[in-house]
Amino acid sequence: MKFITRFFLIALLISLIIQFKFKINFFIPLIMLIILFGVFIVCISFHQAINQKTTEKSFIKEYENLIEKFK
Repeated sequence: MKFITRFFLIALLISLIIQFKFKINFFIPLIMLIILFGVFIVCISFHQAINQKTTEKSFIKEYENLIEKFK
């Protein structure tokens, strides 16, 4: 949660800098940064899901090997 709060504060700061430097609307860079953050979160969640699937598969293989040993 702290990461998300920090990101939005940094996004606000960057969009203020862009607004004053290039004299454009404040919300355009803010919206672009929020969309970029959304893509970042989706990539992280996909990465975690892939890692979880591989650990589940290896856990299932270990469990099957353990069952084979006791048969």
